[in-house]
Amino acid sequence: MKKISIHLLVTFFMLTSYNNLFSQCTSCSLSGPSEINLNQTRTFSTSTLSGANYFWSTTGGLTIVGSNTSSSVSVKGTTAGSGKICVTRYKNGSEPCCYCRTINIKPPCTVPSVSIAQEPFGCQGDVLTFNAVLNPSNASGSYNWNVSSGGTIIGSNSNKTLNVQSSTSFGFSISLTFTSTCNNTQVNAFTLAQFLDCGFIISPNPSSDMLIVQPTTENDKATKPYSVEVIDQNGEVQLKAKVNKDNNQIDISNLPNDLYFVRVVMNGKVIKTTKLIKK
Repeated sequence: MKKISIHLLVTFFMLTSYNNLFSQCTSCSLSGPSEINLNQTRTFSTSTLSGANYFWSTTGGLTIVGSNTSSSVSVKGTTAGSGKICVTRYKNGSEPCCYCRTINIKPPCTVPSVSIAQEPFGCQGDVLTFNAVLNPSNASGSYNWNVSSGGTIIGSNSNKTLNVQSSTSFGFSISLTFTSTCNNTQVNAFTLAQFLDCGFIISPNPSSDMLIVQPTTENDKATKPYSVEVIDQNGEVQLKAKVNKDNNQIDISNLPNDLYFVRVVMNGKVIKTTKLIKK
């Protein structure tokens, strides 16, 4: 019974001393975030004073990494929820200062993937609509769309949906940078505008070796030469060939297996753009 009483007395004395210290000291400045991600380590600091000593402590789901006796400290979130970080600065002949801040510890975040979906398809000169497709779909962040020459953005380029006025003469590419709220991570997507069949069939698709591009009707498209470009997902032309109705096969066997875009150009005008799977 006597030992229990002594233990309670010591505990009471320590708590009283701690509370008295914080009630007697002035407030320190504390620099650092008000929230951190689970398993993330962030740095906090207080104002310096020549010859002063420092002591940092944490509660809840926070843990100090390394030293806790300098003017700055590294703190890691170890449990989702909240915790406190406290600092005391003291020096003989000077008033001590102390401060505590509550820190929110967020669950781990997931950086989303992003792709671009076009709907509906249209012909040259139509207004085309493009949508950002996020995975997971509830990811939050900001959008920044860019369109190459051949397309003109209608309205804002910072929404999830983009409207583009297409040229009657040229195709265009679309790029999207999505800045996720998960650690401000940026993810990118790229695509080429696709148009409805305007007189050509591209087959087979998927293809492993030869690609056939031929007119669907007997008109000027069937008799005039045209060029075919195979473009990768970074917008780089990987293959370009001049073809006509009698010589309409293109060898793609040396291209790596991937998703490509095929663009048919005649007299400087984009006649058709479509996706191609090389396998």
